[in-house]
Amino acid sequence: MSTETLTTDQLAARWDLSKATLARWRALKTGPAYVKLGDGPNGAIVYQIDEVKRFEKEKTIRPTRRRG
Repeated sequence: MSTETLTTDQLAARWDLSKATLARWRALKTGPAYVKLGDGPNGAIVYQIDEVKRFEKEKTIRPTRRRG
């Protein structure tokens, strides 16, 4: 398992999303797994790259061709 991490800023840039969207996903528990470093509202949030890639893979939609 890789220990490489992304900050919220880095993940937001990777996916072209706002930091607010990532915060909302954390609150709703719908986004990728994350690590909160420190207690309270000011704890730093990081995302392990393996978890980010796993989330991307789970959300990948592969179009299928209809046979005529």
